[in-house]
This record gives sequence, C-alpha cells and structure tokens, in this order.
Amino acid sequence: MGRTNRDSSKKSNTGLIIGVVVVIVIIAIAFFALGHSSSSNGGGGLLSTQSTSTIPVVYTTNLYSQGQVFPLSTGGSNAESFSIPTGSWNMNISGSYQATQNTEAYILNSEQYGAFTQSKDHITNYTWYSGANGGDTINGVNLVAGNTYYMVFYTGAIFSDTVTVVNPIVVHYTH
Repeated sequence: MGRTNRDSSKKSNTGLIIGVVVVIVIIAIAFFALGHSSSSNGGGGLLSTQSTSTIPVVYTTNLYSQGQVFPLSTGGSNAESFSIPTGSWNMNISGSYQATQNTEAYILNSEQYGAFTQSKDHITNYTWYSGANGGDTINGVNLVAGNTYYMVFYTGAIFSDTVTVVNPIVVHYTH
C-alpha cells in the first residue's frame, strides 16, 4: 500500500512540472508574438528597442507613357498635373518627347499655370521651358516640395502638332 502512495505522488509531481513548463512556453510565445507583430507595425513591441522612425520611400508618378502620341490643334495645349508633398526631397522630373513642329513644353507651378490659362502666348515666368524644334529631354528641373505643378505642351497660334513621348515623362521624389 505504501508503494502505491509513493507512485501517485511521483505522478502528481510530474503532472505539475509538465503543467508549469506548458504555461511558461505559452507565456514566452505570447510575448514573442506581441513583440513581433507590434514591431512590424512600427510600434516596437513589448520587448523591442527599435526606433519608430519611418523608412524613406521613393515615389514615382508616370505623367506620359513611352510611345504615347497625342495631337495638339493650333493654339492647343495638353497638361498633366502632379503634386510634390511637403517634406519630400530628391524631387525630379525626367523624360523626352518629339514633336513634328515647334511645340513648346513647360513645367509650371499653380500660379504660373493660372497665368498660362489666361494668356497662353505671353508666358515669361515658368519652372522649366523648352522651345526646341522637334522635341527635347527633360531632366534636372528644380521642383519645390509642397507645390502642385503642370507639365504642359503648347503649339502656339501658328501650327498644329503631334507629340510623341520617346522616354516616359516621370516624376520622382523621396518622402
């Protein structure tokens, strides 16, 4: 009879030890899961010492696609708007186009674009301009964060024209 009591006390101690180990493992898994999921949101988790700063991202906006062709009637224009968010840096617009006549190309900020819509033939204030006969390459334009801009193609009062995008006209910025 004494032997049965000793066997049952060993069994109850073994069950208690297994129960404690299981509880410790569950708690460890819970702390790991909470710390891992919170750090993936940028929160750092319960046990994390990671910084909460965001990683800069390069954004790209395609204004005109490679091979895109569009006609411009006499005195006609084609404009695409784009915005550079406040706090951005490394802003640039690049690409190239061809025209069959003497199409002018502008990059205008909102104020300049407003003036353009009022009097297209007398634009003297612009962010970037090309009057190159036959097309041009756009690159290295000084853009300012927090502004809205317009990429404008304009034929003037004499010719109609066709513009072909040779290399995509794309806006890049880091934010």
